[in-house]
Amino acid sequence: MEPVRVLSRSTLLGLKAQADEETRIRNVKSYVENICHQVMNIARTSTQTRFQLEVGNHYPYIRDNMPDILEKLQTLFPDSKVDTKFLYRGLDKKMYDIADIDERMKPFIDIRLKQEYIVIDWSL
Repeated sequence: MEPVRVLSRSTLLGLKAQADEETRIRNVKSYVENICHQVMNIARTSTQTRFQLEVGNHYPYIRDNMPDILEKLQTLFPDSKVDTKFLYRGLDKKMYDIADIDERMKPFIDIRLKQEYIVIDWSL
């Protein structure tokens, strides 16, 4: 059992914020570890050199923590391109980065159907 210590009013007022921050950091770490395992699985089992994860349903949590998530991913994958991108759905139901596609393909992309993704590209 931890010995009883003197707790000032300011310490007591900050305990909830401290607990919330510890939880947030733990959740970000878990999310990043999950992404890392997915990237390693793709690299181990396929010739694919790009990982895309839709931000989707967890948007508010991920959006609020995106700077920390990207920073940790960039640390884990230092010579890969780690970023967020809006990808657009093509008529073939695949998602495309319109900045990367040929002009002739753009009529087959529906710019109204966009989704945000975390993208890790190790083909560079």
